[in-house]
Amino acid sequence: MIRGAIEAGRFSAFNYRQGKLVAVDSINNPTDQMVTRRLIAAGISPTPEQAADSSCDLKSLLKAGNKAVA
Repeated sequence: MIRGAIEAGRFSAFNYRQGKLVAVDSINNPTDQMVTRRLIAAGISPTPEQAADSSCDLKSLLKAGNKAVA
């Protein structure tokens, strides 16, 4: 799943295994990289549609997940 614009040289590739986010590779997009690594570490997996949608705030998923755990 790709988020961002490859042609603009700023994007992230989200990798899923059996429907769960397992890795992210980012080019010129450190925010996606760091937030997604934290999501993976917390066991939070955005849907592929959320990952592809640049308007989806990945940080909010992390905050919501942390509240659910607390």
